[in-house]
Amino acid sequence: VLVLAVAPEAGSTTIIGNFAVSAHASGSSAVVVDCNFRRPNLASMFELDDAMLGVADLLTGSVEFDAVIQHTDTGVDVISAGTPANRLFQRLGSERMKSTLAQLRDKYELVLIDAPPSIVAGDAVLLANLVDAIVLVVHSDRDDRGMVARVLRELGESRGEILGVLVNAAV
Repeated sequence: VLVLAVAPEAGSTTIIGNFAVSAHASGSSAVVVDCNFRRPNLASMFELDDAMLGVADLLTGSVEFDAVIQHTDTGVDVISAGTPANRLFQRLGSERMKSTLAQLRDKYELVLIDAPPSIVAGDAVLLANLVDAIVLVVHSDRDDRGMVARVLRELGESRGEILGVLVNAAV
């Protein structure tokens, strides 16, 4: 599941972390994958280093699949964004990324992918064509309805099924 925000600071990374911990607590195996190469912080949510070996390094072919999976005390496995020098967003749409996602599907019941906000970068569209499902996170006070509609149209043309829109910070 690709979880992405329309705009920065909508809370998608926090939602991914909470959802993964909840899934694990209910008995499902879960992994979170940080594909936000621009501002990664998913690993740090789990008290890991965002710059340790991760997705970016895996996509270069310099490390093996099992070398990038970090096990946490929460029971959720984490794959960080990887070393900064290897974070080239163009690799996110590669065949190697496709095969990585296939391996993760085989190993885990739930794979949650964090991406940069769709309004900031085109990375989300690359990933949306590789995943099974997409959840769009909208911050209730900041995200404009027209912007949300535009992002949904763009994502509607991708391979991934849009599961819905999660409204965060609603009062």
